[in-house]
Amino acid sequence: MIQSVCSHGATGTWFLPATTAIGAGLYSIAVYGGLVVFGGFLLYDTQKIIYRAETHPVYAMQPYDPVNKWVSLHILTL
Repeated sequence: MIQSVCSHGATGTWFLPATTAIGAGLYSIAVYGGLVVFGGFLLYDTQKIIYRAETHPVYAMQPYDPVNKWVSLHILTL
């Protein structure tokens, strides 16, 4: 739901400049809503990496490398 609010807010900024009251509100919704969505995805992926590192079998055929996954996650955000 918040993604649709952010995308509608971003679309609304095309037609309403940020110098108007409504335009400034839509711009704020787009910016801060996008930050909330991005932060949520980052937290979810980080928790997924931690969970998989904790539950990975010790004597598995292929070891789990959480540092490599973490670095790839942060490179993905760039």
